[in-house]
Amino acid sequence: MKWYPEGYEVELQLLYRHFKSSLHLFRYQSALMPFSDLSLAKDLGDLAMFHAHITPFYPDKFANFPRQMR
Repeated sequence: MKWYPEGYEVELQLLYRHFKSSLHLFRYQSALMPFSDLSLAKDLGDLAMFHAHITPFYPDKFANFPRQMR
């Protein structure tokens, strides 16, 4: 994705939607039962790290990404 950003836009959109839904699920679960599912937290962390590395190559698509991590 870093070498050819235009060629991976469809996959990136899918991964970003997956990230946003995982973030929503994590927030919902942690409000109900804190520390209940650590595997969800690890998956969300992995997705966040991936998107943090890709953000510089897609500045228009990820302008709001840092704010979502609050």
